[in-house]
Amino acid sequence: MKRSAPGALLCAALLAGCAGAPAVVQAPPTDLATAQRDIAAIKAAPLKPGSGHDVRDAAAFRYENLHAPMFTPSARIARGGPVSTLPFALRPEIGRTPVQTRLGAMTVDRFVDAFPMDGVLMIQHGRVVYERYPRMRADDLHQLYSVSKLVIALLVAELVDAGRVEPQLGIEHYVPALADSDWAGVSVQNILDMASGMQKTGLEEEAWEAEFWASAYGRLPPSPYALIAAMRRDPALPQGADFEYATRNTFVLAWLLESVWRQPLAEIVSARLWQRIGADHDAYMGISPSGAPHTEFSMTLRDLGRLGMLYTPSAANISVPALVSKATLRRMQRGGRPELLRGIEHEQNARGFDGEAVDHNGWQWDAVFADGTLWKSGYAGQGLLVSPAHDLVIAFFSSWPAMDRQDYNRFQGVARQLIRAGVFGAPDAPSPT
Repeated sequence: MKRSAPGALLCAALLAGCAGAPAVVQAPPTDLATAQRDIAAIKAAPLKPGSGHDVRDAAAFRYENLHAPMFTPSARIARGGPVSTLPFALRPEIGRTPVQTRLGAMTVDRFVDAFPMDGVLMIQHGRVVYERYPRMRADDLHQLYSVSKLVIALLVAELVDAGRVEPQLGIEHYVPALADSDWAGVSVQNILDMASGMQKTGLEEEAWEAEFWASAYGRLPPSPYALIAAMRRDPALPQGADFEYATRNTFVLAWLLESVWRQPLAEIVSARLWQRIGADHDAYMGISPSGAPHTEFSMTLRDLGRLGMLYTPSAANISVPALVSKATLRRMQRGGRPELLRGIEHEQNARGFDGEAVDHNGWQWDAVFADGTLWKSGYAGQGLLVSPAHDLVIAFFSSWPAMDRQDYNRFQGVARQLIRAGVFGAPDAPSPT
């Protein structure tokens, strides 16, 4: 496991010529006048459930994404110990590669510059092969939104490997407070796969999500714990029958972690993950006024890249022993239920990948392809794509002010084009069967 002192990594990562590291292509620091303008715009905008302030100004929305703890009560995810190094082996030809987009053919670099993308990172074989920050700094902490869900699922998977959680058991076995609720009997696996059945109908689904986030922000009297425990569902909508994306599922998994470890989620993530991967910065997690976790994190793009590396053969570069076991990866790649993905969820995945077929979802991943590639999206254009067979991680941050058109980005489609075009070589391992 290659580690370096925090100060040495900071030098190597941010300063040109230090330890042979190239200069980082990144935005200049924000000046005071711009910061004051953005803060005023954010404070003047209404609060939108689950996604911060409803800011249509792209620069102001980006400022909030890069400074989430300024606007939302937050808990610190403390890093610790040596920092895991990310060696550079930059490949400029990746940026010059032409790809097809909804605006026609253009190079990867042109796409990153033309669309409101904040940062893009590609890591292959444990080395940074592409890195660009057109609208943020390399050491900025960016809001992940739903990409954060992977953190919770990974820590639940660790408990499964240790024999402390059986995914087929009902959630009440691990969260006794849910024993007398409609959640009783809902299996941990169905919650992991967003198939808990804890919904009303498709038309009312947004209302449920809005209630949850209103509670998380302290605008409804019940704490998120009480609100979740009081949820009622239509018995005609059984668990395990359909994919219904909802943050409340992730919250219940976080509640499981807190119940098993008897610690607040921020402390669990710090001790069980952040201090074990050699993160180079602290992360932050939003919390409710009562301290309930939002299960949404802010972190640097490189630390998100480290998180993605846990699912690749290069995991040994940052974590020994492995945090994602072979058994866990096999469950994620091969253990999904394609029948859960249908209707609008299937159509949204197809749009994001230029019509390419997705095999299944599961373990909080939005999509898993037949070749074992894993994909997770986040609100407003965040993304993490991992191809274990190519030993490849592609992570990116964005700030899309047109909140009603979240699919504008679709850099995930660009990433898959690069893989199919052979930019990252042939797969190092056979596709899962």
